[in-house]
Amino acid sequence: MSAAEILRAERAAMCDTFDAVGPDAPTLCEGWTTSDLAAHLIVREHRPDSMPGVIIGGPFAGHTAKLMDAAKRKGYDSMIATLRTGLPWLYRVGPGAFANVMENWIHHEDIRRANGLEPRPPDAEVDAVGPRDRVASVARRSRRRGPGRERREVRLVEPDALRRRSGWVGRGSACRGRSTRSRPCA
Repeated sequence: MSAAEILRAERAAMCDTFDAVGPDAPTLCEGWTTSDLAAHLIVREHRPDSMPGVIIGGPFAGHTAKLMDAAKRKGYDSMIATLRTGLPWLYRVGPGAFANVMENWIHHEDIRRANGLEPRPPDAEVDAVGPRDRVASVARRSRRRGPGRERREVRLVEPDALRRRSGWVGRGSACRGRSTRSRPCA
């Protein structure tokens, strides 16, 4: 399967989970409900002007928060319908496909694990797109410190606890839980 096909399947599965748990369900994204997470994904994908607030935070975070509030005002069902239409082309090809397979997979696990569902077993096709060591590297590099950003440690742990990967991420990227053998902590 190509990264685009994996991304399409992961997005559909995540939307099914959004529907199953509803708008007020918890996520592992500290302080966010499923409604907040859906708004984050929509704004991240459809409003390029939100990226400074997503990546840098600080003085830009207010603009991103306003965009997320506007997305939430459209209603949960509307947000999930938007997510089901798929990502814009640029996010489905090349390096964007890899990053978005990981983004969608991790956020899907954020919803699942916060609502008592077990981590999914390793998937060779997903691992081929983003093996554990590449995911750890992306997690370390993806959130640079900037003004008004806290540092939080993300620790990727195998079930047998023999190998650990750590990286620092910014505020709003807290990660709790354990990884499956070849999956990131989400």
